Amino acid sequence: MLYDFLKKRLAKYEGDIQAIKDEVDHYYQRRSESAIKEDWEQYKQEYQKQKTLEKDKVNPRLDYLKAMQERLQKNLAALEQVKPKDLTAADIHVELGATWIPPYDVRMFIRDTFDVTHKSLEVYFSPITGVWRVDGKTNPNMSAKAEVTYGVKQMNALLLTELALNMKEPKIYKTVYIDGKEKKVLDQNSTIVAQQKQELIKQAFNKWIFENPNRRKRLVDYYNRHYNNIKRANMTEVI
Repeated sequence: MLYDFLKKRLAKYEGDIQAIKDEVDHYYQRRSESAIKEDWEQYKQEYQKQKTLEKDKVNPRLDYLKAMQERLQKNLAALEQVKPKDLTAADIHVELGATWIPPYDVRMFIRDTFDVTHKSLEVYFSPITGVWRVDGKTNPNMSAKAEVTYGVKQMNALLLTELALNMKEPKIYKTVYIDGKEKKVLDQNSTIVAQQKQELIKQAFNKWIFENPNRRKRLVDYYNRHYNNIKRANMTEVI
């Protein structure tokens, strides 16, 4: 049954195709050569007419876009005249803890400066609370630079860096006994040494941040785009 059905469908399609061929042959048989040329000329006229109509629709839109382009070019030229001059790395002072510095860069600073390679090292910044956090600061596998060169016995370099990121100074306390009672008091000497080590870390960061050319370009471009975008009015020019 399926075979018969398909056979009939195929015969129908073949019949339709033949009917179309017959119609085309009949057209050329009953139309003279001049009539066919006349049809062609009429078709070309209709095509040209349609093309003209489409052009009439496009031209106003094109005129509008050209006007907008000219306006934007004028605005751009005006902005170019008043925009602040781009700053260079020498013009930008970066404090350790500046919130526009990505945590990734702070992590790389810690890794490069303190020779910290353990995988637990991560740096995070919360734009909501404004708090920096350094993970891995209690890892027992610390380098000599992290514990001695830039750290003290009570605070390694990562702890001191986290405090600096949050604009805090280290304070070290010691236990004393007064009238037989245990009490925590500020250890002045150890605190001073810790603060000196923190200052070394800040200086190392200021030196490191723009050392790499690619990092320098990325950060300077970012600073100019987001922070160097206001030019003070020159009142003498207004007057």
